[in-house]
Amino acid sequence: MWGHIEGSHVSLNIIRKLVMRLNDGFICYTESDAMTLKEPFYGLTTKTCSLGNSLYSVSDFLSIRKITNYKKKFDVLNLVYSGRIIGSKMVEELIDTFVVLLNAENSVVDKLHIIGEGGLKNKMIEKVQKLNLEEKIIFHGYVDKIEDLALIYNQCHISVSYGYLGLNVIQSFAFGLPMIYNESVNNSPEVEACIDGINSFSFCTSADFIQKFSLVRKILPLDNLSTFSVQDYVCQNYNVDQMALNFYNFITNNLKS
Repeated sequence: MWGHIEGSHVSLNIIRKLVMRLNDGFICYTESDAMTLKEPFYGLTTKTCSLGNSLYSVSDFLSIRKITNYKKKFDVLNLVYSGRIIGSKMVEELIDTFVVLLNAENSVVDKLHIIGEGGLKNKMIEKVQKLNLEEKIIFHGYVDKIEDLALIYNQCHISVSYGYLGLNVIQSFAFGLPMIYNESVNNSPEVEACIDGINSFSFCTSADFIQKFSLVRKILPLDNLSTFSVQDYVCQNYNVDQMALNFYNFITNNLKS
């Protein structure tokens, strides 16, 4: 069995645990999840394996590096959000907080780029239009080609996830951007890739976000050298090639009939 060890619907987690016990092995997404499965609460006697969830192969990472802008200026900061534009992703709260940062005295932010589609997209566009901020908050729609994503990420300095964090953190790191994320929501296992003060920092409330963002240059190493370091970390630890190899080794070495 392969998947998350818990879901967002608590009542279904009981069924999930029962199904886990019927399998010969369980593959999860992080090492911490694998350790959790060994706790008495789960009662698993089956073998477990963790795979670092990823979007890109090593060759993809090399392609991204070739088109990454390593000559960014950091006098002002552009933010980017990548993901679905739905309620649980809290895009409206992100826009509201960005407006506060934009209007702050000695503001260091300039633009917010939003990548993705979703049921609330048109509502968010209308909100931005009413604020007369179309030149500051830019909607790109769904983008999946590496070259097109690079055009956006190369203009930005920090990724933001106001709602739950998912594979967008791996994408962010792949393009060399550190991540600011909300630790008070039910984040996906990919949050394990975040190392506070190195490639990310977390917040709990909008007020917390605004306070910490005023110190963002101290909290995160914002320069072109750290851009490469963020990329290098995720390339080594969260690539599809290693993910596939770990899966193959687990199946062939531990689940032989």
